[in-house]
Amino acid sequence: MNAGEKFGPVSLEDYFAYDDSIEGKAEYYDGQIVDMAGGSENHSLITMNFGGILFAALKGRPCRVYDSNFKLELSPGAKYIYPDLLVICGTTEKSKFREDICTNPTLTVEVLSDSTRSLDQGIKHFRYRMMPSLREFVTVEQHRPLVFVNYRNEAGQWLSDAYADINDQVKLHSLDLSLPMAEIYANVIFQPLEDDGALTIEA
Repeated sequence: MNAGEKFGPVSLEDYFAYDDSIEGKAEYYDGQIVDMAGGSENHSLITMNFGGILFAALKGRPCRVYDSNFKLELSPGAKYIYPDLLVICGTTEKSKFREDICTNPTLTVEVLSDSTRSLDQGIKHFRYRMMPSLREFVTVEQHRPLVFVNYRNEAGQWLSDAYADINDQVKLHSLDLSLPMAEIYANVIFQPLEDDGALTIEA
């Protein structure tokens, strides 16, 4: 998503009331509301591609993939966000404040935008590493084929893999899955910096 106007400080209750009243979405960071604007064509394509692959791969397993309409509590009473995608394995645990907010993701996916990059790679990365349930978080570039997979190993250490070749298989350790980069970026058009031509990736 693309971040819009930021304003605050406001109470958590006022944030919930505001988020319920608008047609779009707003996130909450320690008293500050961040309005979220619509994403680009590439952003939408990548999100749908990634979600579709996960949906098909998780059939028959006790894991479910959710789109950006399911709010996540990063920190009780302080931080509330809408990941582009999230996966929950097992029973969904809810916030003590609201039944429509989850607290126990296994994996999250963020498709990076210029306006949200600092949030996605800053506050969110830091808080993700502190969530007991989270095993993995993925960030996906929309302007070129580049995927970063951050995962917690069996010793509890956070490690990172990077995939930059369209022929790569993106390994999701928490779900024991490998996703083709070409399918993640199917039908996405990149604009090369060197010339005016365009590149379309088709599955």
